Amino acid sequence: MQRNLEYLKTLDINDIHNTTHISRLSLEAILSRSYDRLERIHFSGFISILEREYRVDLSDIRAEYTAFNPKPSVQQSNNPVSMMHHEAPKKGTQKGWLVLLLILVSILAAFFFVNKYILNTQKFSFSSEVNNSEINAAKATMHSNATIKPYLNKETKVASGVQKQEPAAIAEVVAAPKEVEGVEVIATQPVTEGEVVSQASGVSYNDQVTIIPHKKVWVGLIELPSMKKKNIVTGDSIKIDDTKDWLIALGHGEVDVQQDSELLNFEGSKPLYFIYEYGTLRQIDRAEFKELNQGKIW
Repeated sequence: MQRNLEYLKTLDINDIHNTTHISRLSLEAILSRSYDRLERIHFSGFISILEREYRVDLSDIRAEYTAFNPKPSVQQSNNPVSMMHHEAPKKGTQKGWLVLLLILVSILAAFFFVNKYILNTQKFSFSSEVNNSEINAAKATMHSNATIKPYLNKETKVASGVQKQEPAAIAEVVAAPKEVEGVEVIATQPVTEGEVVSQASGVSYNDQVTIIPHKKVWVGLIELPSMKKKNIVTGDSIKIDDTKDWLIALGHGEVDVQQDSELLNFEGSKPLYFIYEYGTLRQIDRAEFKELNQGKIW
């Protein structure tokens, strides 16, 4: 007697699954003739496996499935329309990557152009040209942060009848304090008597600046652009050499600053910071001082 589907029904479905590796759901659909649960390409393969493994004749099952589902399956690889349908996304993906790559290249080129040409041009213009309107604005900014007093010289008399003497040169040189506003001060070469007062061979801006402390104050001077540092603790007035550019730090704010024909009065215990360039003294904050001093507070 030739074996057929009835023979397979007598076997344990788990044993058939282990032998053929066909899923149990598919085996149940074949054994129960539930053809609507099987696709043609799977059905034909499963039937061939069962016939080979168990030497059964399932041609009647094939015929029944064909009658139930007469439409032949069409392999996608042989269908030009299907092939076009599946290849289109791949081409679209390649085009998308190409567009993204072009955008990234454009952004990098724009960044390189701005950084190399525009920013460098602006830096050069700032360093090579002196804008008088900007200097005047800097003066106004510093003046707005201080109290302006009348300029006093040798010929001006105060109410008590005692003449106001012109600020004297540096008379005392002592060691710099260990800390200013909680920051350790690195010992540098002290200012020698008359050194800041004397003028170098450079061009004078004829805008003399004198720092007049109310009490002893630590003064740190950094020459630009060489970044040479000097410091002093003094209660006497200090004249700034107007032939050079300076970064100036003061240990406290109890000072007067005389610039040209104006006397600016500062108050407070917190340190003061200034930059003197192009013959103009401008007050700056701690952050800008640190940035101009190559990231160091002193």
